[in-house]
Amino acid sequence: MWKPLNETDKIMNVKFIAHDAKSSSSCSGLVEYLNKENEIDTDKVRLQENFFNQEYSETQPLQNIKMNDVKDAIDSNRGSRKLNESNFYMLNISPSKDELKHIENIAVAELTQRGYDKNSPIYEESKQELIKMQLKLYTKNIMSQYASNFEREVFINPNKLPNNEEKKALESETNKIYKDYLKERGIEIKENTNPKEWKELKYLKIISENKKSLKVEMNLEGFGYKEVSIPKTLLHEQKNGTYKIPKTLYDTKINEAIEKEYGTKKEDIYKEHANQKGFDLSKRQLTGDDLLWYGKVETQRHYNHKDREVIRNKELLREIKIEKNNPEKIKELEAKLNRDPFTKEVIKHDTLKGGDNYHIHVLVSRHDKTNQNARDKISLSPLASARDKMLLAGKNQVGFNRSVFFKTAEQTFDKKFEYARPIHQSYEYFNDRKKNYNIEKSEKERGNKISSGVKNETKNFIMKHTGLNEVKKQLNPIQSIKEQIPFAKIPTSFPKSITDLSIKVMRKVLDIGKDMGY
Repeated sequence: MWKPLNETDKIMNVKFIAHDAKSSSSCSGLVEYLNKENEIDTDKVRLQENFFNQEYSETQPLQNIKMNDVKDAIDSNRGSRKLNESNFYMLNISPSKDELKHIENIAVAELTQRGYDKNSPIYEESKQELIKMQLKLYTKNIMSQYASNFEREVFINPNKLPNNEEKKALESETNKIYKDYLKERGIEIKENTNPKEWKELKYLKIISENKKSLKVEMNLEGFGYKEVSIPKTLLHEQKNGTYKIPKTLYDTKINEAIEKEYGTKKEDIYKEHANQKGFDLSKRQLTGDDLLWYGKVETQRHYNHKDREVIRNKELLREIKIEKNNPEKIKELEAKLNRDPFTKEVIKHDTLKGGDNYHIHVLVSRHDKTNQNARDKISLSPLASARDKMLLAGKNQVGFNRSVFFKTAEQTFDKKFEYARPIHQSYEYFNDRKKNYNIEKSEKERGNKISSGVKNETKNFIMKHTGLNEVKKQLNPIQSIKEQIPFAKIPTSFPKSITDLSIKVMRKVLDIGKDMGY
């Protein structure tokens, strides 16, 4: 049986981690953690890797952003959230081995074009810096898409917004006019607060369900039959075959239907009154430049206790310890130990992974940076599911569509670097197989065979996209990034003295010696 978790390193991997406010209200510990590779590397000749942000440029690649500046900026951009609430997120962007190899080839092609000698003591370092540069430019693109995926807007003139008291007065006036507007149309906003009242539903159709909720079709007075979601525990089937739900829940669904149909009118009333009083509520789309974020490229990765190889080796090493007086058995068990394919080292928790392991950590504030006033900042959570919600004088969607974002991140990489992605390395293919695996697993647990239709979904997906790769292979592999890289300054730590040069040359000689087995 195919296990999807074993193949995640074959696709672009993007993961979100929320700030744990219970541990600390500050990002200080995380920022220091992200600086760990600089602290480990004591070779002063090698260039230290600093934080970068939206202002990073290929022509000005050395952004000297200090750790304390990162901490202060993120911690102070709180919006109206309390200290015990999450204030930032970590995005981990990990290209696959094949994707990293592709941008390495681009770096090599650029160095060759510039006439760099492969035997030069700074060749390898220059190549590494070009790889990092491409990853940073790609991260800027990703963060712009991160912003647009929220489909939110920010105020164009923050200095012309109402203060708290003025805002309350505007909302009060708006609600009064809005209620009169609805009343003229025979519609009334429900304000029932009695939890003991029940609403009997003569007709209700259950469409789908999950662990906690049901999607049902029922009659909403004044709006006809609508599909709505309700908690499972609040739907009660009666002896006569009808259903009942709390009247407060039913009224909530009525109010949601009112908001969905007439919410834009309420927004218009609010804006009109604000404009009459001299306020400017005009908005524009949120962009990557409106975010507060800092990125850090890292080159090392470690195996962790959840990795299959670590778990298996732990069992084998335990057996080896038990068989300490049985050399033949120990030899047999040692042969089964999982080893890193590059370093050949036995894999344990915290063992360094061999090969290229470039990845990017992005520390991003939960709030935009366009407004100085905390009350006017918008809250942005990539872990909140996208849904429709009318916001007063604002956009009608909140949340984040992660599936769309993952696909976009992959498509951006392919377009930017002209990467001819194999179908089996695509997010859509991986996600499709993961769904099939879960269905197959579920069916197996029930003792049933998975249907042939489900089994063939992956095959159909491949057939649908056959030929795509062949077209891409005809493209120049560095066509898009070529617009940026030729103008790039390679920020190598070029030797400033004879001593520095000697160290670099010696390191190069030692590396060559290792490769030859000396």
